Amino acid sequence: MEDIILREWKSAIRTAAFFDDHILTNKKLSAIFFDAILNGKQHLLLENVELIHSHMNETNLTIQQLVDSLFRLRDRLLILASQKRFENLLNYEQLNANLQQIIYSLPNIVKKAGISQNDPQETSSILSLMLKALESIGEGILIIEPRVNGKILFVNKALENITGFSSEELLGKSLFTLFGIYHTPELEKDIFPAAIYHGWKGEVTQQGANLLPISIHMDIKPVRDEHDELLALVGIIRNITREKRHRLEMALREDQITRQNARLSFLEDLSAIVNATLDIRETLIGFSRKFQRIIPFQSLSFFIPVFPKDGIYRLIYECEANNSGRFSNEKLIRFEPTMEFNNSHSIYFVQTLQHDHEQNYFKQLKSKGVRDLICFPIHFKDEILGILSVSFSNFKAIKQEDIQFIEQIINHLTVALKNGMQFDQLERQNRKLHLFYNLFSYIKNNASANFILNEALIDMAISFSYDHLAIYQKHNGVEWQRIAKHSVQGICEKLFPEKLPVNFKLPKSPFFYVNDDEV
Repeated sequence: MEDIILREWKSAIRTAAFFDDHILTNKKLSAIFFDAILNGKQHLLLENVELIHSHMNETNLTIQQLVDSLFRLRDRLLILASQKRFENLLNYEQLNANLQQIIYSLPNIVKKAGISQNDPQETSSILSLMLKALESIGEGILIIEPRVNGKILFVNKALENITGFSSEELLGKSLFTLFGIYHTPELEKDIFPAAIYHGWKGEVTQQGANLLPISIHMDIKPVRDEHDELLALVGIIRNITREKRHRLEMALREDQITRQNARLSFLEDLSAIVNATLDIRETLIGFSRKFQRIIPFQSLSFFIPVFPKDGIYRLIYECEANNSGRFSNEKLIRFEPTMEFNNSHSIYFVQTLQHDHEQNYFKQLKSKGVRDLICFPIHFKDEILGILSVSFSNFKAIKQEDIQFIEQIINHLTVALKNGMQFDQLERQNRKLHLFYNLFSYIKNNASANFILNEALIDMAISFSYDHLAIYQKHNGVEWQRIAKHSVQGICEKLFPEKLPVNFKLPKSPFFYVNDDEV
């Protein structure tokens, strides 16, 4: 009988796929397992954990395979224990027909019955020791009941270290106890059905015992017996918080390197642009096209000073996103006191457009989705050459490094703009000389005053890109009468009426209208 039981134990162990395929092919491991199970030396399992682990690595075994085998072995041992109890009772009944035989065999029967009664406990002890072997594995392992909101049946030491919770705090609780504030019904519906049928894996966030978030990779698979009955769910958890942080840092570094290379390339292109021409228009067009690729803006504008002390600037260039840009001399902008610039080379203005009383120009920007407007003064020594205005939409958060880069760009632009302005000033001087030459020709040819004035206005409009011009003469010493006019699209009667008010006084210096307000 002892030999039969021994053979059945060996058969049960061999039936478990894990031991049949891997343990029994290794003579040393085979001896350890047989000695532990058959001779009650269960401590050998714990003493040889490193050997078991190294064998797992050599044979590319997974934790899942090991757990599967443990469950299969448990079932085999439980079945075997039931068979032994049945055989012992059967032997007792057979011997009951012969009293002499019973007395003779009773000690052996009692001994065998005692062994059979201890089988479940012995089986549990073996499995317990085997599960303890899993505790030294670096990855977290938990075993869960195979149903929705199933209770946690087992956790190893690694999982306690990952989560900060002890096994006493987790056993009997739902898996989603680990998720804390990051638990959602959607996540629960996503994980459990998939885990029960075919397994689930993915990256999730759990809340540790210290209430801090933990990024983990979780792989949950079902464990089935040889009859395809679902026994449990086994989860393997790996802490990837550092790994994820490292990936993020690497991505940020790569992004910074990419942006830095793009900006260096932009500065090289900008140097080529500013050195290729003295035309300020070509410089601004080339600059805005390439700048849009580096820092996506909503609009970019360039102003030149008219009366900088009074905050009056003329808009000469405007470029919107995905637009080639356009030049215009139509708009005069008065920068409010909060938008004034001093002689400091690093002062810039940031305004969030949210009020209703801004000037028309800024209201138009707001209507186009602009939120942040940043204006940079462009200085050459103590002379202000202009203002570069860059606006951003509600979807673009301007960063300090972007502002610093724009300031770096302005340093490259300054000399080019100064040279371009000097070149433009020379051209204007030439146009003025040409204008005076035409006036002299009209006078020399004895043209009428009316003809001279009208032709002079036309020449001025062409030379200086004016849209509306008018000349007034005092009439009867009381009122001002318009005697000549020129307009590209029809004279603006509001700005240039036929007669000026009787109380109109000629100012000592030029004056301008900015957004219908006299300046």
